[in-house]
Amino acid sequence: MNVEWVEGEVAGGKAVFGVLDTGFTIAIFRQRDGSVWFSAALPQCSLTIDPYRMPILWVDDTIVCDAGETAELTRVAEREVTGDGSNFMPYHMVGDTVVGFRLWHGVEAKGLGCIRTFLDGTTFTLRYFVRPQDSIDINIRLVGLSPLLRAALDLRGA
Repeated sequence: MNVEWVEGEVAGGKAVFGVLDTGFTIAIFRQRDGSVWFSAALPQCSLTIDPYRMPILWVDDTIVCDAGETAELTRVAEREVTGDGSNFMPYHMVGDTVVGFRLWHGVEAKGLGCIRTFLDGTTFTLRYFVRPQDSIDINIRLVGLSPLLRAALDLRGA
C-alpha cells in the first residue's frame, strides 16, 4: 500500500505520520512520560474498531507488538495505582475509529526494543480488528521512515 511519511506534532511533541492513499493514518510519537506510542485512525467509513481485540504489528514477518498485551498491562497498572492516580499513563486507548498503544518505553539507554525493527525493517503489517468480527491487514513499506523516526524520537545512538 502506498504511504507518505511526514513529520508533524502530537500534543506539542514531534511525531511521524503515515498517510495511506486510502485515507488511513498512522502516527508514531512520544508521550509526556517519554514513552513512544503508535496510533492508527480509520478513514471516513462505516467501520468501527473492535475495542476488545487490539491490533498486532509485524515488521518483516516478525511480530513486534501485540497490542492485546499492552491492554493487559493497562489493566494491571490501573489496579496498582495508588493515591489520586493523576500521574497514571495507560498503555493503550481505543475509540470508535482510532486505536493507540505504547510501543516502546522510550529510554534509549535501556535498548531500542521494537523501535529498532522499525528503523531497520523494510515493510510492516498492521492487523486491526473491526466490528463485527472482521480483521483487516495493511501492508506498508517503511522506505523513508527511518530518518524521520530518528529525528522525531530524538534518537542519538540509533
